[in-house]
Amino acid sequence: MGLGQLLFSVYILSWFFGAYLNWITVPEPIWRPVFVMGLISMPLSMSVFLARRITRTNRDLREQLRRVDELTEQKLARERQVVDEEIRNRRLAEENERKTHELEEARKLQFSMLPSTMPTSDHIESAMAMNTATEVGGDYVDYYIHGDKHITFAIGDATGHGLKAGVMVATTKSHFQTHALNGSHTDILDHTSDGIRKLHLRGLYMCMGLFTLREHTATWTAAGIPPLVHYCASSGEITQRLIKGLPLGARNNGHTESISFEVGTGDVIIMLTDGLPELFNPQRESLGYAEIERILREHNALTSHRIVDQLVELAERWRDGHPYNDDVTVVVIKIV
Repeated sequence: MGLGQLLFSVYILSWFFGAYLNWITVPEPIWRPVFVMGLISMPLSMSVFLARRITRTNRDLREQLRRVDELTEQKLARERQVVDEEIRNRRLAEENERKTHELEEARKLQFSMLPSTMPTSDHIESAMAMNTATEVGGDYVDYYIHGDKHITFAIGDATGHGLKAGVMVATTKSHFQTHALNGSHTDILDHTSDGIRKLHLRGLYMCMGLFTLREHTATWTAAGIPPLVHYCASSGEITQRLIKGLPLGARNNGHTESISFEVGTGDVIIMLTDGLPELFNPQRESLGYAEIERILREHNALTSHRIVDQLVELAERWRDGHPYNDDVTVVVIKIV
């Protein structure tokens, strides 16, 4: 535009000073190009300017359209992502609901294999409590009443949790109920250990203890289970009866050991898995056996059910809202 105005101004000044005022004389060969350039300079420069402006505008419009297309594509991609996320969340919720239902069914199945009530007789009363750390725990409690009315109690703790541990519980119950009639403690544990090995569940074992009371003689056999706690009413002493051994299912499990001891009226026996003595509080401290023995020393005159309640309250106070880090199972047998 500036160049066009300059050329047009030169043409006007040349015409004004030469043709009108006759101050200068412009030769004909020079005047004609000046005349032509002066006439077309302004329209030509405007045309070039407008062409460049239109071209730039078109380029900007194309860039804006490209940007709009990109933004539209990004918006559609985000919308598709939101839709895909909603579909994924819905499917995940449905899958979780299905798994939760299956776990609940497995939990019901596991508890259906546990005794709904504990046995009582003229000589003993018993009670138990169980709290699983997950939906399907690995603890096991059972009993068998023999023909002469003496009773064998069983307690077990499968390594791990979940469905595999539930399978271990089912296998253990099957062998216990099958062999408790005619088999000794050692026979029951040997058959159970052999059955667990045949399942080929790598890394899964069953810690188990058997307690039989015949009149005033008690027999305790254990394979990897925590010690039996015995309160003797006549002396007021509390004894931890520990039998060292490997869990059932281990290839080198070997021969299990048994001990026998006398019991009398007022004695209290506590069978438990390691979930209670190893229960964590919020400071990650284990409960241990001292508090369990204190409860037994202070409340041994109560019924077996009330002693169990005291142990459950102890566990609740100790964990103080902290989640259970393992299954907790307690069986209390009182000689009456």
